[in-house]
Amino acid sequence: MGSDLNELIKLLKVLNKAQGPVALESLERELKIPSEFILNLINESLRINCPIKKSHKGYYLENKLDLLDENYIFTHTQGKGRVNVLEVTDSTNTNFLNHLKSSVSGDALLAEIQTQGRGRQGNVWHTTLGEDLMLSMIFFLEDHDNHLGLSLVAGVAVIKALQALNLKEVQLKWPNDLFYKGAKLGGILVETKRGILDSGTMAVVIGIGLNVHGSGQERSAFLKRKVACIDDFAKAKISRNDLVIKIINELKLSLKLYVDLGLSPFLENFSQFDFLYGKKISVKVGEKNVEGEALGVDENGCLKLKVGNALQFIASGYNLRLH
Repeated sequence: MGSDLNELIKLLKVLNKAQGPVALESLERELKIPSEFILNLINESLRINCPIKKSHKGYYLENKLDLLDENYIFTHTQGKGRVNVLEVTDSTNTNFLNHLKSSVSGDALLAEIQTQGRGRQGNVWHTTLGEDLMLSMIFFLEDHDNHLGLSLVAGVAVIKALQALNLKEVQLKWPNDLFYKGAKLGGILVETKRGILDSGTMAVVIGIGLNVHGSGQERSAFLKRKVACIDDFAKAKISRNDLVIKIINELKLSLKLYVDLGLSPFLENFSQFDFLYGKKISVKVGEKNVEGEALGVDENGCLKLKVGNALQFIASGYNLRLH
């Protein structure tokens, strides 16, 4: 859809703020686009699961969307860094990686819709307007090789933010997945780039995707794997704006603590949230599949895997499966 998708989101925002149906002529004046184009956008609304309804008084949304408010988020976040909410982007992480030199440590970027959201190993992150959270933050850290545990730092920060909103029982699956009762709630993608500001500084982009609104059961049927949404276990409706504020503030605090003290302050928290501990798993390391019992992580964030009578330390791996 390209630019049409941006225009469609603008139309949905107008209808979302309206107190009742809006006449086509009023939409034409507000959006400054022809009525024929608006009617095409209304038809396209079905494609992103936000159908626009029609009455004799005009057009309206049957259910209000939980849209992001850039100014509200910025005024409630702490510390340095800006907040930018895009209507559409390919990937918030990719967007940051393409604009590193104009970025400031602590900047946060969100999108209402990602067209090419990425997980680890190139997996696609599915998003729906007003339902999911796609957040990336950038930090400039001292450049060294021992940043293996950053996804654990980010994961602990997200769980603490969820707990502050009375969202309990979320766990971390090493190295970067968030789970609720055995179903995937979200994921974290940490990407680094060296030599952007100077030879001693590393740019770290932390991308977080969370399923917020909707039914995990319905998504599981569509995606053919177990998925959870925050709505599945929240005691009250959670605003995406309030959720992202908590996450941004917690991430900033966590990264400062990480810079000052390293990974050690996060290890105890991780052990409390460890989804894999004591489970039999297999993980692909290089070209080999390694099988064993997960026994937490070491001081560097490496997975401890009991293989026979020996202990292996795995810095990175993929195709991790439970037995």
